[in-house]
Amino acid sequence: MTAGLDTIAVRIPAHPVALQLLNACDFPVAAPSANLSGKPSPTSAEHVFNDLSGKIPLIIDGGNTGVGLESTVIDCTGKRPHVLRYGSITEQMIEQILHIKLVKTKQAENNIPKSPGLKYKHYAPAIPLILVEGNSDKLKKEISAYQAQGKNVGILLSDKTAKKIHLESNYKLGTTIEEIASNLYEGLRSFEQGTYDVIIAETYKKVGLGIAVMDRLTRASTKII
Repeated sequence: MTAGLDTIAVRIPAHPVALQLLNACDFPVAAPSANLSGKPSPTSAEHVFNDLSGKIPLIIDGGNTGVGLESTVIDCTGKRPHVLRYGSITEQMIEQILHIKLVKTKQAENNIPKSPGLKYKHYAPAIPLILVEGNSDKLKKEISAYQAQGKNVGILLSDKTAKKIHLESNYKLGTTIEEIASNLYEGLRSFEQGTYDVIIAETYKKVGLGIAVMDRLTRASTKII
């Protein structure tokens, strides 16, 4: 539960099925994420089955996850708290509740991560993922360049960008940042079902939930162009 550290993360979930399980147990439950280490997190019971079939005795299916990304993790062991892992609860929300400014810190890559998901290479699909920064013309150019090399390119875009560059995305993430976050891991996993050589994805503004989306995409990426 402590991963060899002297700290432990505590959370009370909002999901009614999870709350019923905790009430039935009447004791604290150790709950790691239900996926193989390093793979994109599961957002459905099907994902859990694909990763852990034969390794666990049962699955409680409470439906697909709401936000689609892992929860925010806050380190409260220092003089002032700081965010270890970004989720739907943003720094601004936390600061408004606590009435203090959070400390800005960065996890050193050679240190033992203080929270799950802080390893640089994490949330990664089995296929190389290329993030393309910049405008839609650059994105379309990079996709065409990989296709010219004979690569079977998986295209992961928002509905808006797919329509703008007139390219059919293999998996459309939605329009709003909330939809994009909710569909991100399903999108990444979907490419493992085909014969793709590379996945090309766009980047998003690092504002609000976009910070968490970009954190996951950056960690999952092979390179950023």
